[in-house]
Amino acid sequence: MTNDDNLQRPTLSKSERLSSAKAIEKLFATGNAFVKFPLRVVYAMSDERRADGNVACRMVVSVPKRRFKHAVDRNRIKRLVREAFRHEKSIIAQSDAEHCIDVAFIFIDNDLPTQERISRAVGNALAKIAHDITQQ
Repeated sequence: MTNDDNLQRPTLSKSERLSSAKAIEKLFATGNAFVKFPLRVVYAMSDERRADGNVACRMVVSVPKRRFKHAVDRNRIKRLVREAFRHEKSIIAQSDAEHCIDVAFIFIDNDLPTQERISRAVGNALAKIAHDITQQ
């Protein structure tokens, strides 16, 4: 595998995952929220400036234990959302935002989703976020 192959494959690096407790708390305190069923999406502009090769968007996924008692179900949903985000994140990268964007996806349905349903919801959510940040 060459470096050219790596550049064209969509990946989800550690720097694209939102893991800081302070950053997540700030996201939920100051972020805008909307629903693209079966996901509730919260997003906010990060304090970090975006450089040319820097990350455009950081994400976190949450699946409530109250809705899915079994960890395998929660982990599967998180895996599906991360995979959909990995393929659809170019929508945000193409926006004119000069700051990074933090996004939280919260799964709100009671049934296990399909990959197509999650991909469509994540794509629509990222398109709405890109539209909203270009309007600001």
